[in-house]
Amino acid sequence: MVPRRAALLACLVGAACVKNRPSPEMVALESRVAHLEEVIAQREDALKFLDQAYEAKLDSETRPKPGTVYGVDIQPNLALGQVEGSLAAPVTIVEAWDFG
Repeated sequence: MVPRRAALLACLVGAACVKNRPSPEMVALESRVAHLEEVIAQREDALKFLDQAYEAKLDSETRPKPGTVYGVDIQPNLALGQVEGSLAAPVTIVEAWDFG
């Protein structure tokens, strides 16, 4: 009876060891992830520089330029009667609100 128990115990121990071993697919996936993390770490400074350059470009393109006159389409507002003052005034002042 002892050899049977020993064989059963050996099978259970062997199964437990095989179960804890990672599959080849998992090993390959972990290797690929490690490689990608290395590549990103190597290029992190360049990516930061590109992010800063992109933010500076957006800021320069969207910031109002001094001395520039901007046009605003007020025809929909005129049609709705959203006007204060004379329609013959030489200057139009546009008011805007943002409730964010």
